Amino acid sequence: MKIPTLALLAVAIAAIAQHSAFAHELVLTETSFNTLIVTYDGSTTGVDVNYISGDHWGVTIAFATGFSGSPQWTEPEDPSFFNVLTLSGTNQFIVNSDFFSNGTTPLTNGSSFGNFGTDTRDAGPISVTFKDRGDSAAVPDTGSTFGLLFVSLIALFGARRLPSISARHVSHVTRH
Repeated sequence: MKIPTLALLAVAIAAIAQHSAFAHELVLTETSFNTLIVTYDGSTTGVDVNYISGDHWGVTIAFATGFSGSPQWTEPEDPSFFNVLTLSGTNQFIVNSDFFSNGTTPLTNGSSFGNFGTDTRDAGPISVTFKDRGDSAAVPDTGSTFGLLFVSLIALFGARRLPSISARHVSHVTRH
């Protein structure tokens, strides 16, 4: 009796492992208001990203997928705005960045939504991850800024002294 139970357990584990082996990953990386990089299983092959307008793209996957769900991620610099995915047709979805909430529970930037759809080629589940790197504030380089200010002040004071030096030089030359 114990052997059939172990055999069933082994078959179940093998089925789960096989199903997990076919899991697919869709990664969207926003690098600026007009650039979105999308990879499917680490490649851009078969993925078409169409820039529509600032913070707005259309994405088409070249093979059959069954997308489902409308995930959204909180904007890293402003938690009142979101990066929202909206299904728009077979193998297509719209990406809106710095957008209003769609009412679903928001994910944090860089996290994955585990059930965005199914790859119909192998029935593997598709997860989607959004990484917003486009809007993060840059830290100013105060060393360079201070250096430029200092050089500018020296040039300004140096230029201010030039007319008085010239006037003294001219009066000194005319006296001789």
